Amino acid sequence: MRIYPSERFLNRHATKRPVIMTGVVVCIFVFTSLAFLLYDYLLKNRQNAMMAFASRSGKIVNSLFPENVRSRLMDNAQHFDV
Repeated sequence: MRIYPSERFLNRHATKRPVIMTGVVVCIFVFTSLAFLLYDYLLKNRQNAMMAFASRSGKIVNSLFPENVRSRLMDNAQHFDV
């Protein structure tokens, strides 16, 4: 025995909704991925800027102060950072 849906039943339940929902899910996934990639890029950019600033600051401190004063400054800075 085989049962087939009537044309009225088929027209009522055969919609494009699954395709639309799949498109919405794909769009959400793409948006989330792009947001993560943007965040990662901005974070790396900020990290590189901070490292460049720290490097320049270290060079300035090295050129301005003798080694004994420099070591005390760095020790003080580490003590207050904790």
